[in-house]
Amino acid sequence: VSGRLSQESASQAAELYRQLRVNLEENRQHIEAGDFYVGQMDMRLHDSSLGGLHVGLLRLYGIAALYGESYWRPLVLYGITALLFGLLYLAAGFHSVRRPVLDLAALADGAFWKDYVEAVVLALRAGPIPVSEPVAVSRWMLPLRYLNALANVLLLAVAVIALRRAFRR
Repeated sequence: VSGRLSQESASQAAELYRQLRVNLEENRQHIEAGDFYVGQMDMRLHDSSLGGLHVGLLRLYGIAALYGESYWRPLVLYGITALLFGLLYLAAGFHSVRRPVLDLAALADGAFWKDYVEAVVLALRAGPIPVSEPVAVSRWMLPLRYLNALANVLLLAVAVIALRRAFRR
């Protein structure tokens, strides 16, 4: 038995999941219906008519928010993203005084942690309309800032979609 599904069996399984989900939603069994929705979306990944970008985005949506069924996942990922971008901001250098990221003297006197907290706050506040712009001393700061803003907007949008789905039930 092959581990891969054929196009026909994947589309049949997706249609079966959809019918079961609709039936459960009509009977107000929303938790169970959500499980079948996830199964339906997983079966769509096997659809060969979808392009590579579409499949990649669908996988990312599944990982980030369980296809809109979880609003906690994108919020947790938002926090993790802020922690990672905080380190990247320190590496790119957003202060006028440039120090190595893992300077032992800065770790000992607490300056690293102060800078890191400031960098994490900047990462949390990155969005389509920046509240404050860091002082950039590196050419990598602006692309990092845009990438951070894009990640924040997408994660918050996915969380809002999932919350909307939860409240609609």
